[in-house]
Order: sequence, then structure tokens, then C-alpha cells
Amino acid sequence: MNVPFDFKYHAEIRYETLEGFNFCNANGNTVDELLWDIDDRFDFLAYREPKIVIVLKYPNTKKVDITKQIIKKYHSRGGDSVKYQ
Repeated sequence: MNVPFDFKYHAEIRYETLEGFNFCNANGNTVDELLWDIDDRFDFLAYREPKIVIVLKYPNTKKVDITKQIIKKYHSRGGDSVKYQ
């Protein structure tokens, strides 16, 4: 499955709803852009327990899973607590 854009990085974020869970995404062409977008999503959804499900580099071609690396980088720069599923 491909995503409908050409960003280099793509993160899927799961959050709680009244009846279960839903997903949103964060994107960027650099790791910093991706981390800033993740910050925005986590700030907006803070009361809904957002969790990063997967982060892909080149989501429309190679689909390289870089979830653990991005979470580590997020923490190393002083990001809020990122929950990983």
C-alpha cells in the first residue's frame, strides 16, 4: 500500500477515540521535518494517548522501517514521551 504523497518520511500515529482507535500521520522530507510534524500531532492529540505505530523511509518505494531510530532520535532531542507500540 502506498501513501498519496511523495514525502521521504511517513509516520503512522494511533490515538484513542470514543469507540476505539483511529490513525493520523506525520510526514517530512527530512528527519527534522518529520519530528516537528510528530510534535504537532502529539500536541494536538495529547489527551487521546497517541502512539507511533510505524515510521517508514521512502513509503512509496523501499518502505524501510525506521521506527525505533526515529523514537530514539525524538527522545535524544528532548521530545515528549513518545509511546511505541
